[in-house]
Parts: sequence; structure tokens; C-alpha cells
Amino acid sequence: MLPTMRIRIASVPLTCRALTTSARLRNAGDTISQGTQTQSAANPSVVGDGPLRRLPTTPLGRVRQRAGTSAPDASASNANAPLPTGKTTVVAEPLVDPGQYHLHCLTTHSNTRITLTNHAHEVVMWTSAGVCGFKKAQRGGFEAGFRAMCNILERMREKEDSDAARAAKERAEPNRVNKVAANKRRPPFRPRNIDLILSEFGVGREAVTKALLGVEGNRYRPLIRQLIDTTPIRFGGVRPRAVRRL
Repeated sequence: MLPTMRIRIASVPLTCRALTTSARLRNAGDTISQGTQTQSAANPSVVGDGPLRRLPTTPLGRVRQRAGTSAPDASASNANAPLPTGKTTVVAEPLVDPGQYHLHCLTTHSNTRITLTNHAHEVVMWTSAGVCGFKKAQRGGFEAGFRAMCNILERMREKEDSDAARAAKERAEPNRVNKVAANKRRPPFRPRNIDLILSEFGVGREAVTKALLGVEGNRYRPLIRQLIDTTPIRFGGVRPRAVRRL
């Protein structure tokens, strides 16, 4: 096995919550010092009264006060009193966007396969040149890749419209909704951001981009946030096999 590497191009930095310093938390409305906590006007009370006491959630994370300290009195007389000293932890919570989807396009020399996954990388739908009716060597051509991309774009549009119609019907008639089936059902398909992930350098690679830049991709082209190339590139290793000559 030869070592490989992946290249990410035209990427946009993602937004995430991380452990922050006391200065950043001070800007968010909370003040944390080494041994003392000062309650601010933005968060005047403490939430929860269990052994792990939790301070109000901030935009930068969740501040928790560990056990072993007493909870402050939330009355009006002690509204501006300092919180008891104790060890404080900022819990970083990942930002999960249900509207984030990934469009994987594998364009080899023999076929073009396109897969749509959600934010949890679960397959929502997929298609290929063979599904579109192309056989044998025709599956690696330009027309096959173009048809495959148009096929999945059309299915995405149909699924989004059908999910929106079903959600509107459920809001209009809430008494007729099957709650058991609704709880097992996946969230409605409403993409807000799409990551386009390309792999390999087959003829279908250009066909996929042409379909997105054409009329067929007008609906979902503005939602593409970044373009990622995951084609493995060989470097180092042993001498490769001789190239097949036809």
C-alpha cells in the first residue's frame, strides 16, 4: 500500500465552539476569574439545583459549577451578590446544523457515482450512470455523468417539495398525524449548506460541474459552501506497476 494524501481546496473555515479565555467570556456576558465568579446582569440566576450545578448557557459554551459549592440565593436581595468560589468548567458543544448536506461525486474512468449525505453522513439518496440506463463502457462518458448529476438534482427538488407539502399538511391537520411514524421519520429535507466533494479524475468530473453550472443547478448552486477534492495522490513508496497499454 502506497501512502496517500487528500487535498482540500477553496475551503471556508467552519464555526465551532471551543474552550475560551476569561476575556472572551467577559465579552459574552460572563466573568470567570481564577478563584472567584462574578454574576453579571445578562445571566442573573443559576439554572438547576442538582449535584452538578449549571450556569446559564452562553454563545461561546456552557459554564458549569462543580459539586461542593452551594447554590446562590436567587432572591432580589442577593441579585448582585458574588457567586461562591469553586472550580468552573466551560463545556464546548459542537455546532450541528441539520441543514448541512454533503454531495459526494466519485467520477472514475469507468463510472460516475453520486451520493447525498446529511450532517451525520447518513445516506439520503444516491445515483450512478448505470442507474440512468448506461451500460458497460458508456458509464464512464460525459453524457453519463451529466445525466447522473441531473437525476440527483431532480430527486433532491422532488424530495424537498414533498417534505414541505407533508409538513404543511401536518400543521393544518395535527389530529390526523401518526405520531409514532412521525417520530421515526427523518427531519424534512431542507438543505441550507452543501459541500461538494469530488474524487478521481474521470470524464464525469467535468460533466458534474457543467450540470451544476447550467440551468439544472440553479436551485442548489447558491447553497454550495465549499468544494473539497478527496482524490488520493501517491507520493513515495515502491515502484508502481507498469501502465497498461491498449
